[in-house]
Amino acid sequence: MNQLLQELLDKETLTIGGDKYYLSAYIPFDDSSRDKFNTHIKSSLLKAFRKHKKLADKTQLHENIVNEVFKKITPFLYLEKGVGIFIKFDAIDQNKQVTKSNLEENINIITFSIEPKEEVYIGYTYNLYQLIWLTKNNIEALVVSLSREKSSVYEIDGTQINQLKTFTDKHIPKEKHYSRVYAPVGGKLGNIHGTGKSKVEKSEIKSSKLFLKEIASFVYSDERREYDYLVVIHSDPFIPFVEEAFKDSDRYKVIFVNKSLQDAQEILELAKVKIKELQKTTKKDDLTIARENFELYCEGWSGTIKAVERGQVEKLLIKTGVTKEGYIDPKSKKIYIYPTEDAVKVENIIPWLIKLTKDNGGSIVVFSTPKYKDIPEIAAQLRFKN
Repeated sequence: MNQLLQELLDKETLTIGGDKYYLSAYIPFDDSSRDKFNTHIKSSLLKAFRKHKKLADKTQLHENIVNEVFKKITPFLYLEKGVGIFIKFDAIDQNKQVTKSNLEENINIITFSIEPKEEVYIGYTYNLYQLIWLTKNNIEALVVSLSREKSSVYEIDGTQINQLKTFTDKHIPKEKHYSRVYAPVGGKLGNIHGTGKSKVEKSEIKSSKLFLKEIASFVYSDERREYDYLVVIHSDPFIPFVEEAFKDSDRYKVIFVNKSLQDAQEILELAKVKIKELQKTTKKDDLTIARENFELYCEGWSGTIKAVERGQVEKLLIKTGVTKEGYIDPKSKKIYIYPTEDAVKVENIIPWLIKLTKDNGGSIVVFSTPKYKDIPEIAAQLRFKN
C-alpha cells in the first residue's frame, strides 16, 4: 500500500479545465454487499459520473471505464473490508465507441483491511486523503517463526500473510555421534563421565547462532522492502541469543514473542495482537506533538494554506472526514477558500494541499483525536517560523 501511495503522490496534477482526469474511489464492503461487489462498484462509479458537470452525459465513457475496472478487478474476488480504485483517463477518448488510449495501464486497484468511507472523487489530481489514513492504520510487518530444524519468514499486509522463505538448519550437530564418542567409560572406580554433554550443548548453541545469522541476513537484506515492525516468534532454546541476532534498527521495531507456533493464521493473529499492544504503549498522537512546540504550529484554513504554499509545512495534519470547497488558480496552482479572479471552483481543496505538501517535502497525517474538545479541521507542524 505504501508503494502505491508514493506512486500516486508522484503523479503530476493535470491541466485544470482540460479533458484528462484522475478518479479516486474508496468503496467499502460488508457481508450483504460482498456477494454483489460488481453491482456495488458499478453503482458507486456511475453515480459519481452522473453527478459530474462535464461528464454526466458521456454514457460511453461511463461504460468503457466500468468495463475496464471489472476486467482488472477479477483477481480481487475477496475484497476484505473495501477496495480502492485509482484511474487516469481521457474523457474525449473514452467517450468514443472505440477507445484509443489504453486504460489498463492507468488503473490501480488495492484492497483494504480497514473499512474506508465510501467516496468517489473525479478531478485534476488524485484524492489520496483516505489512502494516507488507511496506509497509516494498516499493519505491515515481517514475522520470523523460529523452530529447531525449520524456520520461516512471513510478510503481513493487513489481514494477509504470505510466506517469503523457509530455512532448514544445516548446522545442527550430529547428537548421536557426540553421545557415542563421549559416552561414559568403564573403570575400576566405576563409570567415569566424559565431557560429551557440554560439548554437545556448545555445538548446539553454535549451530543455532549460525542458523539465526542466516535468517537475519535475509531479514535485513537491502533487497527487503521496509516495514515498521519485525515480530520474532521463538521457542525456549533460542532465548539466550535471539535478541542479539535481531535488533532494533532504522528499518524495524522488533517484537519478541516466546512461543512455538507453526500455523500461518495463528502466527498472523498473534503478530497483529502484539503489534497493537506495542502501538498503544508507545503512541503519542501527532497533533499533541505539534502543539507542544507552539512556535512551529499553525491551525485553520487560511494560515495553513499559506504555510503549505511557502513550503513551511513539515507535517500537514487533517482531521478525519473533513472536506473543503475552494478555488484553484489554473496557472499558478494557488489555493483559495474564497472566489478570486481566474480561479476555478473545486469541490475539495484537500487533494491539492496534500499534493503541494508532498511536492515540498512534507508529510501528511490524517488524525482522529477524541481527547480534545475542539479539534482543528486542518493544522500544520512547521519547519521554520514566519
